Amino acid sequence: QAIDPDTKRSGPNGLFDVISMLQGVDLSAGAWEKEVLSLRLKDYDPGWLDELCLTGEIGWGRLSPPKQTSDKPKRSTGVTRAAPISLFLRDDLPWLQAFIASSEEETLTQTAQAVLEILQIRGAVFASDLLHELQMFPGPLEDAISELVTRGRLTADGFSGLRQLIAERNGASGRHSQKTPKLLRARRTVAGAGRWSKLARFGVPADVDARRDAVEQWAWQLLRRWGIVFRDLLVRESGTPPWFELLQVYRKLEARGEIRGGRFVTGVAGEQFALQETVSKLRKLRDQGPGRELVVVSGADPLNLVGILTPHPRVPSIASNKIAYVDGVPLSVLQGGEVIFTQYLSESLKASLYDVLKRGRRRATVPASDQSNVEEAEYLYEPESSPREAVS
Repeated sequence: QAIDPDTKRSGPNGLFDVISMLQGVDLSAGAWEKEVLSLRLKDYDPGWLDELCLTGEIGWGRLSPPKQTSDKPKRSTGVTRAAPISLFLRDDLPWLQAFIASSEEETLTQTAQAVLEILQIRGAVFASDLLHELQMFPGPLEDAISELVTRGRLTADGFSGLRQLIAERNGASGRHSQKTPKLLRARRTVAGAGRWSKLARFGVPADVDARRDAVEQWAWQLLRRWGIVFRDLLVRESGTPPWFELLQVYRKLEARGEIRGGRFVTGVAGEQFALQETVSKLRKLRDQGPGRELVVVSGADPLNLVGILTPHPRVPSIASNKIAYVDGVPLSVLQGGEVIFTQYLSESLKASLYDVLKRGRRRATVPASDQSNVEEAEYLYEPESSPREAVS
């Protein structure tokens, strides 16, 4: 997934490649740029994402809307950094949504419903035009836009609209006063987001051939994302076809010689399928031996596979959680502000990992003297231990 320094992408073209690999996954809105994209791109520039959005190549929005739990409209608390959001190629949106049940009967607040009705009639609209049309103050309009974004009903021309909503809710911009002196012309947050529009909903295709094509598209998407695909990985996915439908496609691709079937990952039940290039990379890694390279990923990152590929409790998909991997093995976890070690390690390595996780460094070199500790370690997980107890 382009985290290794030799495989990192760069520039808008590299960002396009990364998004095409990760599309269809709902991740924390605040983690996309800070934790996920910046880890896979050299010198990541937010302007690259704005450029791809404004040219219509990339879109954003919540693909898997939350379930309606009440018939009464719930007042929106706004878009937070933890709100699930997807980045995707606009051309692929129909099949990405093909297995997500739509909930058109959901209950919205009166203001949010009014915004949707205007967008239905006029198409994409600037926030300033919405203010004029609805005759309301910026604050209530921002609440309505936040509600629609959280429900998976709204998107915008550029990614800056989502950035500004997150910043507004986290106090970076402050709430706008409903009464502004006539001599002051302050910029409004929602007005600087470009045009707002309804996020298209395609739903489950009724045609058998269209459904079969969507399943095959998803099958290739999972291979692009993971290299090796098996049933347990669907735990980290949302909106995918059922595994038994994917299995039929993978068996057909294997029979045609386009992919490989086999036992590539130990401890995983069921059939496994891989790209030929992935098998070659695995053999190369095996022949090279362990490099003892440590990488830190966020709990919100798709590569948070603790508890899925390893015999540990799962780490919640929260951006503030961190996982320290050495050659793909999770050695320590920062969860709830506490550093937890998953294996018995030397005191020097414990102190090093503790420092890396607490200081937020992404990479470090594991001392050669500690290599045997990693190879011969027994599994240990004590979520209730404090950072001080874990180190000592």
